[in-house]
Amino acid sequence: MTSIEKLYQEAYDNEIHIVDASYSNTKKAAACIRDEIKVLVIDKKSIHTSAEKRVILAEELMHFETGLMYQLDDDCNTYAKRLERSKIESWNMRHVVRRYLPSNDIQRLIDKGIEHNYEMAEMLEVTEDFLSFAIDYYMLKDELIIAS
Repeated sequence: MTSIEKLYQEAYDNEIHIVDASYSNTKKAAACIRDEIKVLVIDKKSIHTSAEKRVILAEELMHFETGLMYQLDDDCNTYAKRLERSKIESWNMRHVVRRYLPSNDIQRLIDKGIEHNYEMAEMLEVTEDFLSFAIDYYMLKDELIIAS
């Protein structure tokens, strides 16, 4: 079973319905709860790689697991709303990193001498942006040793 198939299985096991549809012009996916039904809307046409799909699925599934959600329809023009969304997304991403990309997976590649993020990202089946976030997170937690 591939990593993406495992995410689909996780959604199924948690009664999360995955729907292929466009939610907005700016979001590739969204986690929603409507009438107690959990729905993950994903615009498959806007996703270009399997790594991107894996990261997006993991991030949106984590919103359901943690309960860290916000109103998608809210007007985000105020500083307070933007700050709230930013905090929620940051907290959620840290949970995604801990669950789906443990520090020892990254450390193992560093110890093998893999130096470039694009190589690590490809081997770990994640996007470079996600890997960079994970490396920064784990370095702040002193969970990665990178020889200089």
